[in-house]
Amino acid sequence: AGVKITKAKTCQDGIRIQPATSDEFRAITKYFDGAKVQFHTFSLEEDKTLRVVLKPIPVGIDSSEVKEDLELQGFKPIKVSRMVRRGNKPLQNLLVELPRTESRIFQELKTVCSLVVLVEKPHKLQYAS
Repeated sequence: AGVKITKAKTCQDGIRIQPATSDEFRAITKYFDGAKVQFHTFSLEEDKTLRVVLKPIPVGIDSSEVKEDLELQGFKPIKVSRMVRRGNKPLQNLLVELPRTESRIFQELKTVCSLVVLVEKPHKLQYAS
């Protein structure tokens, strides 16, 4: 693959390889794909999206309208979707995925579709054990 592996160790399920750079990561995964080797990877930090919750946005406002408004304000939303409660009951919250570079949304976004909104990080789901 033309990659010099500097950090690898055996583990219960096989070998764990930690490439030093994202280019090495991509070269290794490309090689494994071509060789039809079974493997598992985690997403690169740079490939992950920034997820934010906008609330309250009335259920009557469509997520496509919100996406258009965000674009007009200079943001680059990848996906905007309505959050739902169990039983598919829509909430007044919208989940917005943006490129990682758009973290300014937390400081700069005050209104969406002429409504004052809160911008928050999504809460992790907590399950009783």
